[in-house]
Amino acid sequence: MAVITALVDHLSRVPGVRGAVVAARRDGIVVAEALHEGLDGDALAALATSLIERCGRVARAAGREPPAMVQLRATGGTLVAGPVGGELVACAVAAPDANLGLVRLAIAESQGALA
Repeated sequence: MAVITALVDHLSRVPGVRGAVVAARRDGIVVAEALHEGLDGDALAALATSLIERCGRVARAAGREPPAMVQLRATGGTLVAGPVGGELVACAVAAPDANLGLVRLAIAESQGALA
């Protein structure tokens, strides 16, 4: 659990990240979170795990490998999520002006740490 807590802490410290969640891939239950006020960790976890699973199904149906990361841009910012450690999904919510390369790098590092 300490590794997961450190992962969430690392993600949440990336400049421009407003919140980070690690959730169970199967059911979307929050395992660890670090969120700014106003963010709903349960909703974020549900969205991130659903995106990863659905994008994976679409990729497999097309004969491709599942995505290593998914990015969803909205008016208020960007959600970046990726599977980590097989049974978990890491997700960060970034402000519109955040450096998304750093956010993606932090998630990629977490994928390697929990492989």
